[in-house]
Amino acid sequence: MASNIHPTAIIESGAQLGADVVIGAYAYVGPEVVLGDRCVLHHHATVEGFTTLGRECELYPFTCIGTKTQDLKYRGGRPGTRIGDRNIFREYTSVHGATKDGEFTVLGDTVNVASRLEHLTRALGARAVVSEAVVAAARHEGADLDGLLRGFRDLGVQAVRGRAEGIRVWALTEESAG
Repeated sequence: MASNIHPTAIIESGAQLGADVVIGAYAYVGPEVVLGDRCVLHHHATVEGFTTLGRECELYPFTCIGTKTQDLKYRGGRPGTRIGDRNIFREYTSVHGATKDGEFTVLGDTVNVASRLEHLTRALGARAVVSEAVVAAARHEGADLDGLLRGFRDLGVQAVRGRAEGIRVWALTEESAG
């Protein structure tokens, strides 16, 4: 399916549109916006600011994503908004950008990864399962990963229901727990 952009939609120069997007009448896409593949913006939907939408998001009429925060502590800069895959925003929903320069308002994918990892714990017969995101966050915070992951085995990328791509996981199994 090719992209379908209504002639009254406003797409600012600099906006990046994924493949097969649908943008309705009088919708607005700002210059620093990145829309993922197969996003749908119904008529009068707005995405602005330093904002990225994941794949297959849908914005109903009069939704505003990435607008400047209403927080009175805002002092300028370039805060932004990051939205994961397959999120749906119904009519008149607003998601504002973060307050501080370099920070982001973040909404994850619609697929609840924690729930899926809990299911993997049972499916793999593991005592615990952690995702690549947890390991990356620990690494970023300077954690001792050798100590933190002691007893965990890297199981590589595992299929997760509801996601096109799998998730790299580490599992604490009975035999690795020792």
